[in-house]
Amino acid sequence: MPDALKTDATLVRGCSASVWVYPVNENGQLSFLADSNAAITKGIIALVLKTVEGKSAEEIGTADIEAALEPFDLKNQLSSNRTQGIPNMIALIRETAARIA
Repeated sequence: MPDALKTDATLVRGCSASVWVYPVNENGQLSFLADSNAAITKGIIALVLKTVEGKSAEEIGTADIEAALEPFDLKNQLSSNRTQGIPNMIALIRETAARIA
C-alpha cells in the first residue's frame, strides 16, 4: 500500500496497531489495499481481506466474514490486544461496501 494512501481516512479505528485499508472498485468487484505497522496485524488484515477479495459490494454486504475466519481460531491463537481490532476491520469493510453499493 503506497504511503500516500495511509491517511486518517483509511485508518481502522480501535486497533492496537495502526491498520490502513483502502478500497479499489474495478468492474463492480472490490479489492482492498491494506497495511499495518505490526507484522502480526498485517497477517490478520490479510486473512480478513481474503474472505471478501474480488466480490461485489452486495456480496460483501451479505458475506459472513466472521464465519470464514472461525477455522483460524484467532481468539485462542492471539492475545486479546491483537483480536480487539478485528471487528473494527470487518465493520470498515462492510461500511465501505455499503457506501459503494
